[in-house]
Amino acid sequence: MSEQLLFEAVAPRQASVPIDQIAAWQVAATNHTVKSIQTLGMFESVLLVESGDGATPYSVVAGRRRLQAALKAGLREVPALVYPENTPRATLLASGLTSNTSRGHSPLDEADDIAGLLAEGFEAADIARLLGVSLATIKARLTLHALEPAFKAAVRAGRLTVTVAESIGKLSEAQRSELLALLADEGSLTSAH
Repeated sequence: MSEQLLFEAVAPRQASVPIDQIAAWQVAATNHTVKSIQTLGMFESVLLVESGDGATPYSVVAGRRRLQAALKAGLREVPALVYPENTPRATLLASGLTSNTSRGHSPLDEADDIAGLLAEGFEAADIARLLGVSLATIKARLTLHALEPAFKAAVRAGRLTVTVAESIGKLSEAQRSELLALLADEGSLTSAH
C-alpha cells in the first residue's frame, strides 16, 4: 500500500465561523495563546467539518486549543477550513494530524491520532511518510497510546517526560504496575527509577 494513500483528497473551504455554531469541545488553552490572540488576532485557521446538526453545524477536526483561546480572548468568529459533512473519517484524521504535528502537537494527542489512522486502515509506514517522520517515531507514539491513563496524566502534567513514558510502555504489565505505585507515592518518575 506504499504507493497510494488510503484517504480521499477533499478540499476544505475557507470560512469565518461563529464560535457558537461549533459543537462543544473540551481542552484548556494556554494563557500565552489567549494573550497572543487578544493582541494580534487569530492567524491560523481551525479545521472543522460540517456536522449536519442545525444548532451546531460544525465539529472540530483540529485546533481545539486555538478555539478555546479565541473564546477566552473574546472572539465571536474564527477563521476556519471547513470540510463537507460526507468527508471520509480517514481524510479528517490525516488532515488533523498533519495540521497539529506541524504546529508541535502534544505527543500524546499525536499518538491518539496515529492510532485512529491505523484503525482506519493506514499502515504505520504510510503514516510515517505522511508526517515526514521515521517508522521508529510512529512506533514510539503508539507505545504512548497504549499506556495506562495514570502515566498519560503524568506526562500531560509534566511529572513524566515523553522519553521515560515511551520506555515505560515497553515494560511488562507487572513492571508498569510497580511504576504506577511508585508514581502514586512519589508524584513523578525519572529515568533513574
